[in-house]
Amino acid sequence: MRRLTALVTSVSLLLFSLLPVAEARWKEGDLLPERVFASAQSLSAGQVLEIEGGKNLFFSNAPEMPTMPGILARADNVISKSGEVRILYSHFNMLIDYSTSKPVNVPAQIGVYFVNDTSRSLDIYYKRLGKGVSKTVDGKMLYIEDRAPQRPGIDTALYYGTELGNKVVADFFASYRQQERLFATVAPGQIAWLSDQVGPLGWAIGMGDFVFRDSHTKEVITLQSLRPGEAVGVRSFIARHSFDLRDFFRDKNNPASVLTLGAGEHLHMRGLFADSISANGVHVEGVSRRKTFTYDSYDDGPQSITVGAHYRMQHLEPAREHYVPTIFANDILRNGVDSYGYVQNGQAVAVKAMNNGSYGTDYDFTFQITGPTVIALQEAKPLHADGSKPFVDMYNQFLTVMLDDDPSQIRTLHFKDPNYHLYYSNFERLQPLGKVKVAYVLDDVGTRNHRLRVMLPPNSYGPFQILLLPLEENQKRPVTVSSLTIEPKEVRILLDDQGKSDPITIAVKITPENAISKLNWSSSRPDIVTINKDGMVQAHAVGEAIITATTEDGKHQSSSRISVESKVLPAESIQLDREQINLAVGGVAQKIRAIILPQEAPQNVSWSSSNEKIATVDQEGTITGHSIGVATITATTADKALQATAQVTVHTPVRDSDFLRALERGSYEEFVTLLEKGANVNARDSQGNSALIKAVLQKDLRKAKALLASGADPAQKNSEAMTALMLAAQLNQSEMVKALLTAQADVNQKNEKMGEWTALFSAVWAGNLDITKILLEAGANPNVRYYEAGKRKEDGWTPLNWAVSQNNLEMTQLLLSRGADPSQRTDGWTALMNASWYGRMDLATVLLQAGARE
Repeated sequence: MRRLTALVTSVSLLLFSLLPVAEARWKEGDLLPERVFASAQSLSAGQVLEIEGGKNLFFSNAPEMPTMPGILARADNVISKSGEVRILYSHFNMLIDYSTSKPVNVPAQIGVYFVNDTSRSLDIYYKRLGKGVSKTVDGKMLYIEDRAPQRPGIDTALYYGTELGNKVVADFFASYRQQERLFATVAPGQIAWLSDQVGPLGWAIGMGDFVFRDSHTKEVITLQSLRPGEAVGVRSFIARHSFDLRDFFRDKNNPASVLTLGAGEHLHMRGLFADSISANGVHVEGVSRRKTFTYDSYDDGPQSITVGAHYRMQHLEPAREHYVPTIFANDILRNGVDSYGYVQNGQAVAVKAMNNGSYGTDYDFTFQITGPTVIALQEAKPLHADGSKPFVDMYNQFLTVMLDDDPSQIRTLHFKDPNYHLYYSNFERLQPLGKVKVAYVLDDVGTRNHRLRVMLPPNSYGPFQILLLPLEENQKRPVTVSSLTIEPKEVRILLDDQGKSDPITIAVKITPENAISKLNWSSSRPDIVTINKDGMVQAHAVGEAIITATTEDGKHQSSSRISVESKVLPAESIQLDREQINLAVGGVAQKIRAIILPQEAPQNVSWSSSNEKIATVDQEGTITGHSIGVATITATTADKALQATAQVTVHTPVRDSDFLRALERGSYEEFVTLLEKGANVNARDSQGNSALIKAVLQKDLRKAKALLASGADPAQKNSEAMTALMLAAQLNQSEMVKALLTAQADVNQKNEKMGEWTALFSAVWAGNLDITKILLEAGANPNVRYYEAGKRKEDGWTPLNWAVSQNNLEMTQLLLSRGADPSQRTDGWTALMNASWYGRMDLATVLLQAGARE
């Protein structure tokens, strides 16, 4: 406990003195403080929405909780002026079976069906569609976030339909880019239906945009193209889930089959809604609504848009309790008719319908936005002036929107009070309504257009607000570009013999230096040169191209000519890494390497042997001895202009035991004589040590170099999985390390028995600064880990953590300068924690300066 206290105290003091303070910047999903949006100016107050005319809405939301099977809503002709009709149904299955001793709720089928009352066959297409249920027939709840707090005296768990309503809206939005899809072909006088099976006390919701086409001509059926007496009807229904629907529809074909509204349903939330046109021909009410706004986040501050009609349309009447001054002047949907409002003397009587909330209405907002901007949503707030307790599900709201008609940009925000479960037992603990969450972060500094689609989901509350806010508090307008220049104006790129080159980055000079602008790059010949958004050029073929950088506002532009040429150069010299090779008959093969200069010349060679009965060579340069004698191995350049040779002498085989004995106790001359007779340079002793490893252990640099010159493999490991390089570093043999690296030893080869132990770890463990530097310069990875069997990799030692634990300041500085990660942990402890625990403030300061934060 004392160690932890000391650690926290020392680290905290260091962090307070050395760490920078980050500026506030909003992220998607952030809950915004009231100070950010409290002063928002309304963009919708008194404004008029543009209406896309000609579309009808068939709306079925009452009776909302039917207990008997029947027709929920009926319209005998839904055909609109444009031919498009939106269908929305939302019902809670309270169907009751009274045939049992105790009435019980039962599963149901809920949906809509289409009636072709024309003289022609019709193809029914849907443009957009979303539907689903909240509970399966076997009782499984599919949307558990909708669960209501437990109400005193009620044992049954209750679920609202808001989460499902938002899922339906999300699916509806996701289908905006799809083509029309054929749903059904219906002959004259026939029907087709769309439905789902839903469990007892479950919601069924569906919404889709439909058109009807003549099956023969494929023309869309509009109100104008209907022949006398023709119609296309739509009816929503609820039936027992086991019913045969064709029989059900046949039985329910009379006006009395349309269910009446419940006693508590004082709003007539069903019927057919058509767009409304004023005397001067302007659409004042409709299902699809549009508006364009301009927003500058540097100058405008927070602004808001209010959508979603409220209680009995009183939001437009200043003298009424539910007046909302910030809402659009025509944000209403009251021009509805329910032709089967009720039945009198066996005849249907039409009544005025109302869509309280404008459910099924889509808002299409275009924003011309300048500067980094946040689009946020505010949940609905209660409008009752009497201070009465808001409805329980207002404390668990969902809202769904889509940006730029991109399905990946659909966002559903969830506003749930953390004390929602206390609504009935301790209501005072709940927070005030009206919380705001970030839906989108648009961090471009320039001006661009975005399209936001919004709907009030079924079972959700309105009105709610869309807010436009600066991305950062105290946001400043960036300095604009006054000039743009690409340097140099001409660039030459050479392709290698494989037709490839490394990418290059084009330098851009912007004036003034603190100006901010996104650059758009282009290439006049992308088949020759391409350039990415970061100004990185990649050559593909010989030729010329002009690459151009343009500021986002289009006001400044600069170009550079790129010339791509072939870089294939002829070889000027070739030599082999060994000119004398000794092999034993049937012994271990050896490999030689050709060195061609310049490096830009083709590096491939062909190999041949003067006498393949004595020695052969493959095209990788591997030589095998077959019989006693001498042969010449030749390497020829690709253009056949240059050659290099090595002499191979094949001897009687040397026994490994004799060779290893000479390595251990013999003179250098005796040892070399056996090498010249083709001794196996990779011979091993009984402990698995190769000849090279034994030379390292004996610290015999001269014999080790002779082995390497004769082709000894530096990658071989002993029984402990240690290589010659690891052992040389551990035994402080700097010259041996250099010799092994010169012979192409892999500086990052790992000891699999010790996690990621490498030669670097050997050097750091031994505290040898010089060898550590040699290995790092050769490309050693400073972030490997040593961990024992059975331990997790993330708990293992890193070279940096080990250096800090040994209080080795110089080693710590060296490792950090070569890319060691100060945030890595060993058994949960970072290097900074260890430095603080040991009281080494000099180490801690170095770590903090290198970016350590804990």
